[in-house]
Amino acid sequence: MPAIMQTSTSTDNVRQQHRQYWPLFSRPPQYPSVGMVAGSTGGGFGSGDGELATQIRQQLELLKSKVTETGLELDRCRQEQEAFSVEYYSFRESSLRFENLQQQVNIKQEKILDPS
Repeated sequence: MPAIMQTSTSTDNVRQQHRQYWPLFSRPPQYPSVGMVAGSTGGGFGSGDGELATQIRQQLELLKSKVTETGLELDRCRQEQEAFSVEYYSFRESSLRFENLQQQVNIKQEKILDPS
């Protein structure tokens, strides 16, 4: 019986760790805006750099959308991993119960066959 309790505790530990680390990965990284990056060099973009600024903004938008997609995929993976963990530990618990019952049946059969 103690092994079953240990399995339930393991399931709780997985859930606790999941909740503990979830905030670290659930928010996208913070990137400075194009204006902040250009302004930090002291100059900004001149009229000849307008095309470059547009390309940088487009690239940033593309990267932001990829970060969002990646975040959604990561959420899906976390959900699947948590569901698997719950199912796995439930299986382990059932397996231990089955083994305990199997041992009890074997002991009863031995007593029936050898009543001394």
